Amino acid sequence: MGTRTKPRKHACTPLPGEPCFPILARDKHGAATVREWARLRELGIGMGVFPESDRPKVAEARQIAGQMEAWRAKNWAGKRRVKAAA
Repeated sequence: MGTRTKPRKHACTPLPGEPCFPILARDKHGAATVREWARLRELGIGMGVFPESDRPKVAEARQIAGQMEAWRAKNWAGKRRVKAAA
């Protein structure tokens, strides 16, 4: 799993001005979102939309999803975000 101090193997960097959205392990839907991305990318590979060379990226995404779930269970179980006082 990539971290701020240790990027993952297939990490990407947005182009200047390119919008991006990080997904954190503490997000309840984070791992499922990563798995859905992997499913869609794999479907696209099968349809010829994305290159076969993306398969390692798909495998890494699934591995990261598992790591996200494990991290959340260990570090975030029972916690919830609390709104800051206005």
